[in-house]
Amino acid sequence: MLRIALILVMFLASAPIYALQEPLPSSLELRREVDRIMEMEPEKAAREFIRLGELYFKHKKYEKAAVLFEAATTKNPTGKAFFNLGSAYYMMQAYDDAINAYIYAVKISPNYAEGYYNLGLAYYQSGNFYSAKDAFAYVVELRAGDSDAYYNLGKACVRIGLDKSAVDAYQKAADLDPNFIDAYYNLGLSYKRLEQYDKAVAALNKAVQIGANDPAIFFSLGECYQGAGDNNQAIVAFQNAFKLNSNDPEILYQIGVSHVNLEEYDQAIRAFGSALRMNKDFAECYYNLGIIYTKTHKYQNALYAYEQVVRIQPENRTAYYNLGVAYINAGDTESARRTYKSLLKLDINLAESLLTMMKGNKEKL
Repeated sequence: MLRIALILVMFLASAPIYALQEPLPSSLELRREVDRIMEMEPEKAAREFIRLGELYFKHKKYEKAAVLFEAATTKNPTGKAFFNLGSAYYMMQAYDDAINAYIYAVKISPNYAEGYYNLGLAYYQSGNFYSAKDAFAYVVELRAGDSDAYYNLGKACVRIGLDKSAVDAYQKAADLDPNFIDAYYNLGLSYKRLEQYDKAVAALNKAVQIGANDPAIFFSLGECYQGAGDNNQAIVAFQNAFKLNSNDPEILYQIGVSHVNLEEYDQAIRAFGSALRMNKDFAECYYNLGIIYTKTHKYQNALYAYEQVVRIQPENRTAYYNLGVAYINAGDTESARRTYKSLLKLDINLAESLLTMMKGNKEKL
């Protein structure tokens, strides 16, 4: 459930000459400065265009910065000039252009770790996760102590379904930076997808121990405790999530699910009821209430719950089936018939199963 973007560390290839507070030149001053630079020998001119481009970059004038960095590449095509050009394009969200510039940067400077790093970021943002993975993998070859690169390598691996490789990358990031909360969090998420819930719980608890205060982390911890079969600890984790985000009915829903798993139906009903007060159309809450009321033989309550589900989700065939069962249990033959006809349009096999149950109760269509 993590919604944190890739770590974005935009390195300019050299320290900017201008301080951020220095004002930008006027249009006339800029034209004069460009004319002056164009008269210089190529290497010096390139340095001056980079210097000027960095000023505009620091002022977040990325289009102008890109023009100046482009001018630097024409005067002296260095890895530094192409790197800064790529960074300007990246900040403009022109990711394909950024990729092309970074590729030139690393071709000119093959061991340019920052170039490969930002190339990986641009590939990731463009949706080319395989190439992003390759770029970050090369960064960690060049710079084995880069925890951010290992973390981003893990993110790219996840996007192409390689959770086992992601686990290795996240673990390495956490080993390099023991206080890297997001590395432990994403490590836990990958273990969760691999259904290795005990390891997921350990990773997520580590994130909590080092100071995580994100409801999403506690929520994921609760889900992993559920997966591991420890619903009591799941409830504690979800309660901690709710303390941090008391406006999320999904958290209350999961508390209810854990109580259902423990067959603590009164507590589950209260949790689902609280969630429904936040979201009156929370179909899953009604569905679980229907299950509880059916198990406890409160068929009228079950009917109401399943009726709400099919109102909210008119294509929910399982809800229609359960509604039909509830009508049978309540002795409402006519409503059971109507439900059977509705279900027949959605799922003939479930409809026939409901019909068999109706015949078993000696009711006639």
